Amino acid sequence: NTTVGQWEAAKLDVFTEVIEKAVGHIAAQTRTPPHYLVANKGLSNLSGDALKAAETGLVQKVRQAMEFFDPRLRDVFQLIALQLGEDKAASMAPLGSIEWRDPENRSDAQTSDAAMKDRSMGYPFEYILKKRGHSPQEREEIMEMLRREQRELLHDPGLDAALRPFGGVNVDATGDDSAV
Repeated sequence: NTTVGQWEAAKLDVFTEVIEKAVGHIAAQTRTPPHYLVANKGLSNLSGDALKAAETGLVQKVRQAMEFFDPRLRDVFQLIALQLGEDKAASMAPLGSIEWRDPENRSDAQTSDAAMKDRSMGYPFEYILKKRGHSPQEREEIMEMLRREQRELLHDPGLDAALRPFGGVNVDATGDDSAV
């Protein structure tokens, strides 16, 4: 006297809705953008501006953390220098500055556009490299590459021929290259 039957599938919406609400509350409290979380529905096909607006709270939180940690990290560097017996470095640590990367996410196009605008306003190229987040070593390497390119360009026979009607390229004893 046995029978075989089939049960209806259990409705799990009750549980998933509670979990999604909890994740949403945690995101709001921690300023985590909703699109960073897997559980969010209805956040597909957002524009770049909408994503940027959603990340604003997190960016502000990171900037506040950078401000908070800056003096404390200098203290840590001072303690490390003291431990290593580097008294001069220890005395200089509180005066130092920490270079933080910009916490805001920008596309390469936005970053390049901003760099071009800064350059057209007269900002030094090395400052623009610093603003873009390059390390001091990278900046020095890029600046050396730029100087090498400029030297090669000034000694280019094609450029000299093009400038000949205007006096050519004059390289004086001081190394100052200029069109005469």
